[in-house]
Amino acid sequence: RVGPHLWRARQEARALDYFQQAVAARPSDAQIYRLLGYHHWLRGELPQAIEAFVTATLLQPEDSRLWSSLGGLYLAQGDSAQAGRAFSMSLSIEPNAGALTNLGAMKFDSGEYAVAAGLFQQATVLEPDDYLHWGNLADALAASPDTAAQAQVPYRRAAQLAQRYVDVRRDDAYALALLSWYRANLGERARALQDLQRARKLGTQPAEVALWCAQTLTLLDDRQGARSCVASALKEGVPQQRIDALLSLQRFAAAGGAAHRQ
Repeated sequence: RVGPHLWRARQEARALDYFQQAVAARPSDAQIYRLLGYHHWLRGELPQAIEAFVTATLLQPEDSRLWSSLGGLYLAQGDSAQAGRAFSMSLSIEPNAGALTNLGAMKFDSGEYAVAAGLFQQATVLEPDDYLHWGNLADALAASPDTAAQAQVPYRRAAQLAQRYVDVRRDDAYALALLSWYRANLGERARALQDLQRARKLGTQPAEVALWCAQTLTLLDDRQGARSCVASALKEGVPQQRIDALLSLQRFAAAGGAAHRQ
């Protein structure tokens, strides 16, 4: 019998082979490169994902979504200058929630929480059923003592939408890790740990899962577990500056959410 890790490795190798065949057959198809980039992102291969999306934007420069996704990848790599240029290009084509929320993430990382909240709010208007936008809005509100009390409503909405999503996509480790974070902020410790365990067990998107694992376990006062997840995130290539920016939220969330965890 083939073990699960070997089976997954074979499936990934087969998928990559199919992508190479598709590129050879249709080298000018931007959407093939988009899917290839997403495949690399799921495997935590940021440089390869960026390369694929750069090619996609060259082939289809009028697609705002491609520019927004490329900016998000640059941001995950810690290259805020390139990320900002990609987001600006995306928004110059048309207003879109992806670029707004990614630009908001940049503002959040630089400590401009009110500006970030405004951008995330715009994203929720454009795409009200996307749990990511509501979760981002909640994080930005929770990050400032002046607005921390307002974060519970968007956290609850984010958790509802994320649960609806993972009920269908049970293999999305990133969504499960985020759902765990939302539940932790809502004071649902047991469910948060259960979702986090499911996310880590899947073994996919290891960098993002480790990052949100660190966030969640810090909030739940598991310092040793959080340190282990930080080490895993760094090992998977998450930039130190991104870890610092996200984890700085903890002192605000802990203060603002203490009452509902008692």
